[in-house]
Amino acid sequence: MRRLFTLAAILATIVLLAAACGGGTTSEPDDNFWPEVLELKDREITVLLGNSQLAVGDDRFLFILQDSEGQLILNAQVTTRFFKLEGEEGTMRAETATRFVSLEENFVDEHEDGSLHTHAGNVVGGYVVAFRFDEAGNWGVEVGGERDGEEFDPLRVRFTVLEEGAVPAIGEPAPRSQQLTLSDVADISEIDTSNPPRPELHDLTVAEALDAGKPIVVAFATPAFCTSRICGPVVSEVIVPLYEQYGDQATFIHIEPYVLEDARAGRGLIPVDALLEWGLQSEPFIFVVDSDGLIAGKFEGITNAEEVGAALEELLGPS
Repeated sequence: MRRLFTLAAILATIVLLAAACGGGTTSEPDDNFWPEVLELKDREITVLLGNSQLAVGDDRFLFILQDSEGQLILNAQVTTRFFKLEGEEGTMRAETATRFVSLEENFVDEHEDGSLHTHAGNVVGGYVVAFRFDEAGNWGVEVGGERDGEEFDPLRVRFTVLEEGAVPAIGEPAPRSQQLTLSDVADISEIDTSNPPRPELHDLTVAEALDAGKPIVVAFATPAFCTSRICGPVVSEVIVPLYEQYGDQATFIHIEPYVLEDARAGRGLIPVDALLEWGLQSEPFIFVVDSDGLIAGKFEGITNAEEVGAALEELLGPS
């Protein structure tokens, strides 16, 4: 029986560092105040960062807003400003457009007899910014805006940007992974915990897809053994609809990030080779790869078909 996780546990798996200033006044904060740590408890609103790592270059910055009871805030109108930090002093680099993305969470419960049952959950959502980090070091993000028509105090979080990350960056070659496909297994359940299974997403290895010269969408997600409970929707609500729309123009691949035999036997979540080859420290993770084999888009954590589809359409051009 699959273990269920509370929302607090879900969010804890994706937090790099979180800090917030509770509402009351709406005065502009001092740009020379970026403390190393702020306590999370008793805050009206908390900012949780959703990236496992950030590096120099173009990236998709994801954050979540949470209220004092640990519930996601899905209705805020926010503006986002980025600062380069030196100690507690910050220099603003940009104020950027912020977009809300949401997804209905669900997960697949795999019973002892091997049967599968999909459970629906709540809507989960986060706020996304496309941003180019031009140097490594300490950075800060400031989130301000309105919730239910009322302004809230600007919220500030520190984070680190690496000179080079483990995950392939935009513009870098996609790893030539040779994960197991349908031709390597006796039953699709050995490589797919989706309900129902999706054989159309397991025909080719990444290496074979790269050689075919078409755009590729690669999803690392596990509907049955996901620790965040948004892995299931990544397959059923993002990848499958996009495959149905663009399957004749692009190759779609689903990779279970863990060795399923060990996961089912209770021996833990052991990463498959492909997860390590792509340098991933979290899942779900979706990559869009162009016809030259270069990373054109990457989406960690909460995303939806519209967001990923927009990146794919840029590669495909006018229909």
